[in-house]
Amino acid sequence: MDAGKASHSGSPASRRDLSEEIRIVRMLIRQAERKINNGDSLDRVLTSLRTIARASTNLAALLKAEKALGEEHDTSAEDVRAALAEIKADMEKKGIDSILTSGLD
Repeated sequence: MDAGKASHSGSPASRRDLSEEIRIVRMLIRQAERKINNGDSLDRVLTSLRTIARASTNLAALLKAEKALGEEHDTSAEDVRAALAEIKADMEKKGIDSILTSGLD
């Protein structure tokens, strides 16, 4: 990957979103702890924590899928650039100069 190009999944916005998700999960865990300390039903709190755990697992799977799709997109773009470079090299070898390929460097 080029230094000037960042993959979608590694963008600053994505990292901020992930940090926010982590902050929310931590907050929910602290709230569950407070509820237990305040005498709430342990079964109710555990049910809530299981729900949070499932949601976190689902979020992790979605983040992995998003990352894989971003990497696939980067690979496709690289494949297109490589094909265009081959076409340009072939045209130059044949002495064909085209405005369509002049900006492909």
